[in-house]
Amino acid sequence: MPFLRIVGASLLLSSLTVPALAEPPTAGKADDGFDKLDYLIVHAFRPRPLSISIRGDGAVLVPGRTRSEKSPQLTPQELSQLRRLVAAVDWSQVHASYTAKVTDLNVEYLWVIAGQKVHLTHVYARGHAKEPPQLTTLLSFLEATAKRYLSPVDVAPGR
Repeated sequence: MPFLRIVGASLLLSSLTVPALAEPPTAGKADDGFDKLDYLIVHAFRPRPLSISIRGDGAVLVPGRTRSEKSPQLTPQELSQLRRLVAAVDWSQVHASYTAKVTDLNVEYLWVIAGQKVHLTHVYARGHAKEPPQLTTLLSFLEATAKRYLSPVDVAPGR
């Protein structure tokens, strides 16, 4: 079953990232930390993954929301903290994939567009996969942000 979730998440992410990469960068600049960021977490025991995109100007894009609905916006403090967390990661040292020899833990995918560079990584079992501590901190922040900006139905366990 975990294999099917990983395959499903990969398919979902490919649909999320194609438009993200096709869009021209907005508002943010490389020295701001990022232009656009896509984050997806697939929980081991939750059939629906959590997914958000955040633009460099702080707009939070939630999958499934129509264009007529107003996108939520990160507070200036959240945006500043996110920029610091993205900038703190040494992307040249980040691997494309981190895995651990444990089962039934979360799988996280992260795409960061900064200037002309695209950084991609996937972490299975955060904290057990020996990923850089700055990346762990960034992923923790993104998971909390996703939970804050998604509806309670999207976040509730077992749904």
